[in-house]
Amino acid sequence: MNLTNHLGKIALVFVILVTGYTFYSTKLDIEKHAAANSTFVDDSGHLHVLGLILPGSTLREAEIKLKSRADTAIYIYPGEQGGRVTLEAFFPSIADHSKVILQLQASQAMLEAMQQHATPPRLYPDGVVRMNLGDEDVLKVLTLPITGLSLIPSLEIDQKMLAARFGKPAKEVDEGKGVIRQEYPDVYLTTILSPDGRARLDFTVPDKPATADVPISKASVTK
Repeated sequence: MNLTNHLGKIALVFVILVTGYTFYSTKLDIEKHAAANSTFVDDSGHLHVLGLILPGSTLREAEIKLKSRADTAIYIYPGEQGGRVTLEAFFPSIADHSKVILQLQASQAMLEAMQQHATPPRLYPDGVVRMNLGDEDVLKVLTLPITGLSLIPSLEIDQKMLAARFGKPAKEVDEGKGVIRQEYPDVYLTTILSPDGRARLDFTVPDKPATADVPISKASVTK
C-alpha cells in the first residue's frame, strides 16, 4: 500500500513537471512568434514588419518568411516625363489569406534593362502599365532588397482596431465617400480605410531611392 502511494506521488509530480514545461515552452513560442511579427522601427531606422526588415530583407527572404511565391513585374505609373517605373512583387495570399505587395530597390539602369527583356506591356483601365519579367530576370530579382510593403488584410479592419495596434494616428484625413486615411509616422505607416471594412496598410521607408519611390495604392487595386 505504501509503495502504491509512493508511486502515485511520483506520477503526480511527473505530470505537474511535464504540464509546467509544456506551458512554459508554449509561452516562449508565443512570445517568440509575437516578437518576430511585431511592427517597430529600430534604433538604426530600419522598419520591422511581418518578420522582415526594411530596407535589408530581400525578396527571397520574404518568400521564405511568408511561405509563398511572389508574382514580380514592372509597373509604369502615368504621370509627368513618361511616368514612373517601379518593380513590385505581389503575394496574392499569405497564410491568413491577406495580400502583400513589396516594392523592390532597383537602379534606373536595371529597370531599363529589364524592360528590354520583359513581355509586351499590358495596359490597365486606370492607365497603369504592367510588364512581366523575362526569364533571365526572374532569379535576379530574388536578391533585391525590399523598400516598401503594402498589406491588404483579409479581415475587415476599423479605426478602433488600428488604434489598439498602433496607437493614436498622427494625422487623420477624410478623403470623402467614407474613406479615411491615417498616418502613423513612428512605423512609416499610412492606412486607407473604406466604409465597407476593407483596408490597406502601406509601409514606406523614408529616404529610399527614387526609382523605388512610387505609390503602391494603384498596384493594390490592379493586381
